[in-house]
Amino acid sequence: EAEKQAKELAKAEEKARREAEEQAEELAKAEEKARREAEKQAKAQAKADEKARREAEKAQVSADDRSRREADAQARAEAEAIARAQAEAEEAARAQARAEARAPEERRAEERRAEERRAEERRAEERQAEERQAEERQAERGRPEVAYAEPLPGRSERLEAGAPSAQLREVGFQNMPGVSRVFVRTSVTPRFVVQDLGEDTVRIEFENTRVMRWNDTNHLDTSFFASAVAMITPSRRGTNLVVDIKLRQRVPYQQRIEGDMLAIDFERPAGAEAPAPGVEPAAPGEPSDEAAGEPAAEEPR
Repeated sequence: EAEKQAKELAKAEEKARREAEEQAEELAKAEEKARREAEKQAKAQAKADEKARREAEKAQVSADDRSRREADAQARAEAEAIARAQAEAEEAARAQARAEARAPEERRAEERRAEERRAEERRAEERQAEERQAEERQAERGRPEVAYAEPLPGRSERLEAGAPSAQLREVGFQNMPGVSRVFVRTSVTPRFVVQDLGEDTVRIEFENTRVMRWNDTNHLDTSFFASAVAMITPSRRGTNLVVDIKLRQRVPYQQRIEGDMLAIDFERPAGAEAPAPGVEPAAPGEPSDEAAGEPAAEEPR
């Protein structure tokens, strides 16, 4: 019985020993597993910490770069503003210098224009004096030579009193091949007298013809054309319209009536260059001509 009990005790001890070993192995396994889990968590935490550090460094770098870019942009803007201010100051200085340099030229130009106006006034006065002298000479010689338009049945030596009232529409000039035309358009068929005043002026007087626009009495300077006509000067004389045609030299001329227009064609002086087919450009500020042989369209000057 004692041996039996000893065997059972030995078996129990062996079983206890095996169970203790199994428990020790399981505990070791659990510890190893816990150690591995702890290492894994530590690695994960290390990775997370490294990622967070890199992101923080990246954010810091981005913030520093943005700050640097903003500082650079501000510096460039300030430099550009300074450069613009300097350029504007230099341009203002150059403009001031140009203005100061132009001032004497402008004064001289104004003096030249004033001298030209005075010269024009003197020429106008001389023309008026010449016209008065021509009229006086013509009066001394007797009755002036008068050329009447044809055909106008019943035309007497002078225009009839009580002729129908007319209005001036247009006074113009056309330089055409072979002739230079001075034309006057009125609201009705023109009634007029043509007089030769001296050697260089032809006067046309229209009876009962009103001038409705003040600038229709401006003179036409045709001296720059290759023509015998140098100046055309309309003016009022009581209820009549007077058109004086000043010539460079005396040349033959012909007159004709075309509807409501009187046209006087002066032959071209010998040696004058004939214009190309068409109409030469009008003087600055004067109405331009239309096709050769046709009067310019009615338009206020």
